Amino acid sequence: MATDERTSASERAFWTVGAVVIVVYALLPVAWITSLSLKPAEALNDGRFWPSQITFENYRTVFT
Repeated sequence: MATDERTSASERAFWTVGAVVIVVYALLPVAWITSLSLKPAEALNDGRFWPSQITFENYRTVFT
């Protein structure tokens, strides 16, 4: 009985870790695009993930 419980716990851990990896893999591009959308045009190619200066000018340009 203990072996079955251990196996099921390890299977749950495996599937939980797998699900977390898939969610992070799926959300990373969304986070990157959001980060790019908040950067000024001259900072788009600076290679940093987090914008040093946040601007909503890109949204104003798109929606006008």
